[in-house]
Amino acid sequence: MTIENQSVATVVDTTRRNLTGLLCGSGLLTLAGCGGGGGGGSSSAGISLLAGGLGAGASSQPGQVDGEGAQARFANMGPSCVDQLGNFYVIDTLAKTLRKVTLTGSAATLFTDFPSDGGLAVDAQGNFYGVRNRAIIKVAPSGAQQVWAGQTGGLGFADGAGAMASFASPMGLVFDAQGNLLVGDSPNSASPASFSAYHDYTYGATIRKITPAGVVSTIAGIAGRVFSEYDVYVSPTPFPRDVTYIWPKALATDATGRIWVLDRSGVRRIDAQGSTPVWLSRDPNPTSMAYAVGSSGEVYVARGSVISKLSADGTQTVVAGVNEPGQQGVLLGALPGRLGEVTSIACVSANVLYACTENSILRIQMA
Repeated sequence: MTIENQSVATVVDTTRRNLTGLLCGSGLLTLAGCGGGGGGGSSSAGISLLAGGLGAGASSQPGQVDGEGAQARFANMGPSCVDQLGNFYVIDTLAKTLRKVTLTGSAATLFTDFPSDGGLAVDAQGNFYGVRNRAIIKVAPSGAQQVWAGQTGGLGFADGAGAMASFASPMGLVFDAQGNLLVGDSPNSASPASFSAYHDYTYGATIRKITPAGVVSTIAGIAGRVFSEYDVYVSPTPFPRDVTYIWPKALATDATGRIWVLDRSGVRRIDAQGSTPVWLSRDPNPTSMAYAVGSSGEVYVARGSVISKLSADGTQTVVAGVNEPGQQGVLLGALPGRLGEVTSIACVSANVLYACTENSILRIQMA
């Protein structure tokens, strides 16, 4: 990887780092809502290092090291989220640790043995939520863990309170403005035997809502039925594309309660009740992207080494990064700069994004 500053050019190892997990580097994606923090750092537009190693030799190696800014090391970065103060949290999916990075770039390990099978979210009280063995796990600031909704090892689509509910493959956790936890769940079926033989794609996914009291309901999708490629291409029954979901891996909300869903068919927005779908992008391969949504509904998309802003009509305007031959690596400084291979983004405030790229976290200040 090549990392440059406006005044210093440093050539380093070009090996791409293994940022794996649900949302970083596994061919999946991130859809994160903007936090309420101010974003910290400089107010001038540009790209800067928040935390992680940039440079030659040992400084560019991935690892599990806490510290300030460039002294910190990261690896296997997966699900991430931002709290109301703008602090960034990310799971190391192999070590199963939860890392925190403050606005000033100070990195610390909060928990070990963190539930890391799916998404990551944090509530206003500082409780964290992850996924372990198909159940939603709540982790208190003390580190105490409890099953908050669903059943560990259970497989199903049942709604209900706490352990009365069941999930199939919960991912894409995000809180709405009312304190409800939204979950993308797929494929959702009563039993493994009911999965269709035509299983290259399974479309029977749902969007679930968990209230602050732990009561689970289904607000979008068709629970209990698995749609397959047969339904799409062979069956004479019209396929209800707008109200069905294909592996909804990432969700986001804005201050008005609208919900963005990114699945294998693209990006669409629904209302708080799960109705009135509006398509922003129909992409045949959205799993190669990362997404973030601001509190006012602005949508940012990262594909490869470029981050763009997605307008309501689907038009994309480049915010940071370039995608040109010979322009690999990271260029800090003025926009558009260079970002390397972006695997996850999070919106911190109206004009600040964080981007996971290789084994570092970049801060992007927009004008």
